[in-house]
Amino acid sequence: MSEPINIRKIIEELLSGRMRVPNFQRGFVWDPERVAYLMDSIYKGYPFGSILLWRTRQELSHERNLGPFNLPQNDPEYPTDYILDGQQRITSIFGVFQTDIVLNEPPLWSRIFYDFGAPENAQESSFIALNDMDIDPRRDR
Repeated sequence: MSEPINIRKIIEELLSGRMRVPNFQRGFVWDPERVAYLMDSIYKGYPFGSILLWRTRQELSHERNLGPFNLPQNDPEYPTDYILDGQQRITSIFGVFQTDIVLNEPPLWSRIFYDFGAPENAQESSFIALNDMDIDPRRDR
């Protein structure tokens, strides 16, 4: 894919199995703070890097999971886009924005919220990772 790709398309490609993580990539290692900063960069329109995909019809040995998410296999009639660079960002984006896969215990890094009470500051993130018990509904105004 040489054209720009948006978040919705990334999620669709992952949920369909057309985008995969090759086996030689390391696992997901970002902490919640780093994911929150990525969400802040996306929100503020800052550049946050590129992704490098390898499109092939050749099936590779690949990880079935994207972080804690089990993804379906791709239809063998279609090419697969293997993520060569950007896996941490793609996993973070998928974990925060996707709503189709429900985990029994979602990891804290996937529970990122916009803090309406945070001061507007270009240097500070307005996003934070919270457990359900830490959410203050009074701060949503």
